[in-house]
Amino acid sequence: PKYRLWFHFKVSNCKAGQRVLFSIMNFSKQRSLFREGMSPLVCSSSRPRWERIPPKNCFYYRSPKTNNAYVLSFVFVFDREHDKYAFAYSYPFTYTHQQRLLAELEWRQ
Repeated sequence: PKYRLWFHFKVSNCKAGQRVLFSIMNFSKQRSLFREGMSPLVCSSSRPRWERIPPKNCFYYRSPKTNNAYVLSFVFVFDREHDKYAFAYSYPFTYTHQQRLLAELEWRQ
């Protein structure tokens, strides 16, 4: 389907101070919130609260290497050696959390 996207992935076995450039390819939208300052989210095992990566570290562009599809690239510096890091397009939540939210909305009506 056109214009649907999502990503959520985890990284482990990193070194403190290690700088990594992540590139997520094959975006199809020219107009994207990433061009307006939105940035991916990150959390880690020692900091479980989701935080946005600074927009100055994110780049959204069309790449000739991907048949002119759009690419989201972002730079991240790992700060703790034994942490596990998670990255996401938007704030993720579980199916159970979704069901609780829906039940609460029904109860309010």
